[in-house]
Amino acid sequence: MSIRPVPEDRATYRPGADPQRQPTVRMVWTLAEVGPANSEEDLPDGDAPFLDIEQPMLAPRESGQSAGGFTARPNQQSEEPDRAEREGPRTLIGPVGTLLPPPDEPTRRSEQLERIARQADRQIHRGFGLASRRAYFAARAEFVRALRLVAQGLDAERRTTTHGRSLAAGLKAIEESEDFIPEGSRLEADLDLGDIIAGHGTPVLKDVDTQRLTPLSALRCYFTFAQEQLAAAAGREVAGSMALHALGKVHGALARHKVGDVVAAEPKAMVFFQAALLVYPGNYMAANDLGVLLANSGEYPEARTMLVRSLSICSQSAGWLNLAVVHEQLGEFELARVAREQFATTRRAEIARWRRLNDASQRRVDWVDSDTFARTKAERGNVWQSSLQKNRK
Repeated sequence: MSIRPVPEDRATYRPGADPQRQPTVRMVWTLAEVGPANSEEDLPDGDAPFLDIEQPMLAPRESGQSAGGFTARPNQQSEEPDRAEREGPRTLIGPVGTLLPPPDEPTRRSEQLERIARQADRQIHRGFGLASRRAYFAARAEFVRALRLVAQGLDAERRTTTHGRSLAAGLKAIEESEDFIPEGSRLEADLDLGDIIAGHGTPVLKDVDTQRLTPLSALRCYFTFAQEQLAAAAGREVAGSMALHALGKVHGALARHKVGDVVAAEPKAMVFFQAALLVYPGNYMAANDLGVLLANSGEYPEARTMLVRSLSICSQSAGWLNLAVVHEQLGEFELARVAREQFATTRRAEIARWRRLNDASQRRVDWVDSDTFARTKAERGNVWQSSLQKNRK
């Protein structure tokens, strides 16, 4: 379905009045823009592709963006800032700072756990690079490896196996949940829930009367169990939250592009986003992206809650625009107007930051012929010799 923003001149518009005029909301920054999750160490040099998993756009795509929804780091813009300002909002503007560790987490961390967190950051970065080339399954594997690194690091730190077992249980529950979704022409009534649950390793629903259980309720139970286990696997590590957020974004891409035979990719994305927030409630990107999925599912009150939560942590223009269209869908037109004003203010600040970053990244190197280079070198050498002689005197 083609999704369009609500026209500003349609004050009488109400949710559901026209299915062809539903709003769109957009995802926001990911790791490549906010920097390393657990340290101030820079990511590897070179281009840093990131996941830009959007629903249909309110604004045109960047000129360098591929059809797959992935793009390169925004400081490599081909457009001038004035043109960007004229054409309206872009989803991704520039660095907005690093995610800070949870406030209740100890300030000092072991050197071993810090190294593991940085390694997980690099693993996620590589996953973004793969995703930018539409290698979604390879990217997903990288994100899982990053999550496994975090779990292993926590287990080594605390001399336990709890985190590793929680990760395995969470991923297993997501995999086994697919059995509750009938394939092809089969119907839910064709599923023997008792046999399915008995053959699973996931412990939930083992003692439940399956005669009173529906496939949908079983699916929800498995997803709830999965997100709790995944959150437990990452502890309170911000790198773990970022890995879960990345898994949510790649599943969103799989759902939108219908790649492979991934079952229930969008609900799985919600599971990962919610797990990311359980690990680190300050992950405003996961909050925004969860709000995006909720809004596009028509769950506007829940979407509003998540978007407000995201913006209370970090104000960014895409989030304000998302909130504005959700307010409009709820008939809250005055709040929508305020959100659009905030969007305009935040957008101007982002453009100013973009210009500063762009100016700093365009330091020019002048190439000269060998004679000019030799003459310049000789002149500088003479100046140095003269200065040295004066100092000796």
